[in-house]
Amino acid sequence: MMRKEGFVVKFLLLLFLLLPLSAQAEPSNCYNFEKPDQMYFCLAVSQKSKADCFLIRDQELRNECVSRFGGESGFCESIRNEDHKYYCIANSKKQSAYCYSIREADSKNFCLAQQSNDKSYCYSIRAVDKKNQCFLVVK
Repeated sequence: MMRKEGFVVKFLLLLFLLLPLSAQAEPSNCYNFEKPDQMYFCLAVSQKSKADCFLIRDQELRNECVSRFGGESGFCESIRNEDHKYYCIANSKKQSAYCYSIREADSKNFCLAQQSNDKSYCYSIRAVDKKNQCFLVVK
């Protein structure tokens, strides 16, 4: 059980560290990441290259990456964590309705802010790091 929780924490941390990159990623900055999966995620987002997503070894991160290109929510279905799965589907389908299935309040508000492009949801986020990420991502 501890291993699964550790993975979830690692995945969330990685996801929210990379979210600002999706807002203003510069391809040359991607090579500063030590871990190849982070580098490929950054390259995919910055260069708008779905092909780079398929170089990511971590399946959940790969699915999240592919979902950013829209229209392929099937990749999201393999994500075990329900909150992550609904977040992924909301991103891939560009539909805020899926955000309401996210149980964790901060993640739900973050998803709603992104999908509606409405910063007012960011103010409801309690976790400081996630709130700052929200303000960076939502314009």
